[in-house]
Amino acid sequence: MPTLTEQNAQPWSPASEAGGIPAVVWAIAGGAVALRLIHAWLMMGDPLYEHPVIDPLESLERARYLAEVSWLGPPQAYWKPPLYDYFLGIHYALFGEGLWPARVSQILLDGGSCILIFALVRRLISRRAGIAAAAVIGLWGPLIYFSSVHVSTSLTIFLELCVLLLAVRARSEPSQVRWMDAGLALGLLAATRAETLLLAPWLAGWLWLGLRQHTRRERAGWVAMLALGVSVVIAPIGLRNALYARDPVLISANGGINFLVGTEPEYRGVIGVRPGPEWELLTRAPIDLGYYTESEQSQFHFRKARALIASDPTRWVAQLARKLGHVWHGRELASNRDIYISRDESFVLASLLWRTPVLFFPFGVLAPLALVGMAISWKQRRKSQFLIGLVAVHCGAMVLFFVTGRFRLAMLPVLVLFAAEAVSWAFDCIREKRSRALAVAAGITLLLFALTNFESVLRADPDAYESKLRAEEHYFRGTVLGNDMGRPDEAKIELHKALELEPDFVAIAYNLAQLYETSGDDVAALRLFRGSLAVTERSPAERYVEPAVREYLSQIAGRLRADESQPDPIRHFAEGIGCMDRRDWSCAIVELRAAIVPGEREEVAPLLGLAHLERGREHLRAERNAAALADLSEASRLRPHDAVIYVELGVALTRAKRFGKAKSAFGKFRVYDLPRGDYYRRAIESADEGDRAVALAAARAIVRHFPRDRLARETVEVLSR
Repeated sequence: MPTLTEQNAQPWSPASEAGGIPAVVWAIAGGAVALRLIHAWLMMGDPLYEHPVIDPLESLERARYLAEVSWLGPPQAYWKPPLYDYFLGIHYALFGEGLWPARVSQILLDGGSCILIFALVRRLISRRAGIAAAAVIGLWGPLIYFSSVHVSTSLTIFLELCVLLLAVRARSEPSQVRWMDAGLALGLLAATRAETLLLAPWLAGWLWLGLRQHTRRERAGWVAMLALGVSVVIAPIGLRNALYARDPVLISANGGINFLVGTEPEYRGVIGVRPGPEWELLTRAPIDLGYYTESEQSQFHFRKARALIASDPTRWVAQLARKLGHVWHGRELASNRDIYISRDESFVLASLLWRTPVLFFPFGVLAPLALVGMAISWKQRRKSQFLIGLVAVHCGAMVLFFVTGRFRLAMLPVLVLFAAEAVSWAFDCIREKRSRALAVAAGITLLLFALTNFESVLRADPDAYESKLRAEEHYFRGTVLGNDMGRPDEAKIELHKALELEPDFVAIAYNLAQLYETSGDDVAALRLFRGSLAVTERSPAERYVEPAVREYLSQIAGRLRADESQPDPIRHFAEGIGCMDRRDWSCAIVELRAAIVPGEREEVAPLLGLAHLERGREHLRAERNAAALADLSEASRLRPHDAVIYVELGVALTRAKRFGKAKSAFGKFRVYDLPRGDYYRRAIESADEGDRAVALAAARAIVRHFPRDRLARETVEVLSR
């Protein structure tokens, strides 16, 4: 059979598609389904398999809302393209909240993808190449993994193959119905992966230029039907967002934050903003500034990303180049969980997904072959240009946003097709004895193989791969084991492993402390809760946990004060907490200072600093300015990242007419006020006239020092009324 390159020079013809699906392809599809079911059964030993976290959990929660509350969803624009949520929602409505029905459907979709790619490759290359392509899809390790995870990967690949096959058929036998079918499939794909909507103009251009033997009127009609097919799917989504959510979003509103995440300087191949407080602060920041709709928040993040780019365009260009390398590298980059860790649970995955110092299998093999296949078919590209366009859309989206192995899987069908083209071309060269051309292609392939498997491309920040991802894995496992599965001893082991790897991840120490408190080990719980407070001082983004920690410490301290067997530092600490509960700040300062022992000062300092802050605030409101200044200065030393301390200190320094130092304090307040506006909002809402008076004085001083501070000006206007 002629290869894709040879067929490119020939008229489009359906002759190569003659015959049905052979038995061997049905066997491959059945084997693919069986492998995935075995893998899913083996993964049942993983606590996070039956208790999903991060993206899968969010998808399931959105699906539950659709099925139980309203099929229109919450009254806000879709955060992610909605088709997959509806896919899960239908399963939830039909089968209840079990996880297996959707898994089985996704596994069957993968079986269908094996059949679709056979039909596509047989038509474009040969029957033999089609069988090989079906086998590759069936045995693709990362796809096997994601087939039983509640993410849209299997649905995306199935729909993408539908688009490709329908577009090829519509090109060879053009009609309005066929082009509308292709448009409908493309609309469904865009409702799953929004960036694929960019394929619509590409496909329209491919149609218009490639069918020039037909009249302009005929081609215009086909383009119109393609557009109509896409609109039939996309228009209701946009109308729902505009009319129901009152937010003009075409498909989904997560583009801005994803662009910012991929632009921020910490990106090193693993998303720098990981799940937890950093993500919460990032998503909450525009809301705190008064941007309430999804589109406003998305634009806020786009603006912030553009400002980062403008501040250092050279770094951004270098980052784009690095991300392009990540797209084609053999390693499967994590978005939520590192899939290599799951090899320990499933021998199926361990056999089909592995890495060595010289090879990342399987993508490290596919990528060089696909790149060579694209080069071979480029010269005569009448059939390949649309396929290359699809690769360009996915590749460009990842380079502009961020790269993960899961998102890269959307390119898999086309890359398999081009790899099949390269192998078919090589066999033709052997048969026709074109040894020179084959030698050149082999040399290029080996060079690309080295580049796509060269691990140093991705090792700019090794901890981002090993320490952080493994710590997150242990953390999520421990949390699920402790909170959802009632296995506290195993949970403690996992959380201790996580804490050893990432001591500055406050949720680890906090959850571990809860387990010890529940089991009655108050001293261990107390030390871990104090340790979590120390983390909040090193990482201000983690400060959200402080109120809950103080509540637990109050309960534990109440029990320890009655236990005379405890050593003096523990008893002093417990007394100090009791003094804080009574708002006796002088007592608290004395007791907490007595609780400090060598090596534990960092753990006591946050609470001691808080006691100095509260006593300083009392002095400030009573206009005992010298005492206030002393306490607030000490508080700033003990809690150097606390925004409230600096705003109060700035007021005290202003009263002392030390304006230079006051400006410096207010400047630190503006840096550490995370999220921006939180202090002002609490002051405006406070019923305490003293709090409001100090906030007004602070806002006025900040306006004098920083005239462009919009939040300070607005606070002055509100509090002056």
